[in-house]
Amino acid sequence: MDATPSPRRKPAPAELVAAVLIVAWRAWAVGPAGLRHDWPALLAAFWIAVVLSEGTKARRWITLGAMILLLVIYLFGQIPATTAFLRATL
Repeated sequence: MDATPSPRRKPAPAELVAAVLIVAWRAWAVGPAGLRHDWPALLAAFWIAVVLSEGTKARRWITLGAMILLLVIYLFGQIPATTAFLRATL
C-alpha cells in the first residue's frame, strides 16, 4: 500500500446529508434537550465534522473531543445503572 497522504477531497454531499438527517431524526426522537445525552446524535455530528475537516490538523482534536464526550455520556449513563444493580444484589 502507498503511505503517501491523499490530497484533500471535496466532501460528498450524500455523506453530509445522511449525517444531518440522522441528527435531525434524533432531535425529533429525543427532543433538543435530550441530544446532549444521545450518542447516535454525537456520532452523526462527529461524522459531519470529520467529513468537513478531512485533510486538516483539526481532525485529531475533533476525534479526541468526540471520544471524550462519548466517554462522559457512557459514564453518566452507566454509573447510576451499575450502582443501582450493586445495591439491589448486595
